[in-house]
Amino acid sequence: FTPPEGYDRYVVIDFEGKDEIIEFPAIALDARTLQELDGPCSPACGAAATARNRFHRWVRPVALFNGKPLNPRSEAVSFAQALQEFDAWVGGPEAGARTLFVICGDWDIKTQVPKQCRLSGVPVPPYFSSWANLKVLYNEHFGTDTRGMKGMLGHSGMLGPHGQVQGQHHLGMHDSTNIAKVLVRLVQAGGATGVTGCRDSSGRISSRWSAQGTRR
Repeated sequence: FTPPEGYDRYVVIDFEGKDEIIEFPAIALDARTLQELDGPCSPACGAAATARNRFHRWVRPVALFNGKPLNPRSEAVSFAQALQEFDAWVGGPEAGARTLFVICGDWDIKTQVPKQCRLSGVPVPPYFSSWANLKVLYNEHFGTDTRGMKGMLGHSGMLGPHGQVQGQHHLGMHDSTNIAKVLVRLVQAGGATGVTGCRDSSGRISSRWSAQGTRR
């Protein structure tokens, strides 16, 4: 396969949480080898990561538990802290210049990141101004009309014997792992990767449609 021009790595993200982000997972892949990046993480990452390849934080919602007691043993942190640790892990504000953020759909970065940043009173990091919607890239290359992660896994022959996904569906790190597998499959099959959606400084979104008409 040919490494993507202009990118050193992929970072696969699959947030969990409907009203607010409650799980913040990410997996980094070397764009040339398609292997998870290896090596130590910056100490600024704190407890969120021990290596360059994976980042994970449980996130405490801003409003969901208002007026309710919190579990003192919970490992969840504020979104602001999780984002600060992720920023250190991913390489700072300019990380997007050589990183392609890959998500399964548009929602994670197009919608939920700006919403959560507003709720948490923090700015949207500049590297979250563009993303690659894996569903559309996959459908464009294979001529399919898969509507989600499970469909892509099934088409790629990566479901279990009873049609089940590996791990627990809707657990963020498990889903991120499965999305990364689909990304590797796509690239190894000669599929193109690149930005499919972006947000300008005014917040206006630009994205393209897949060959099958599925919106990213």
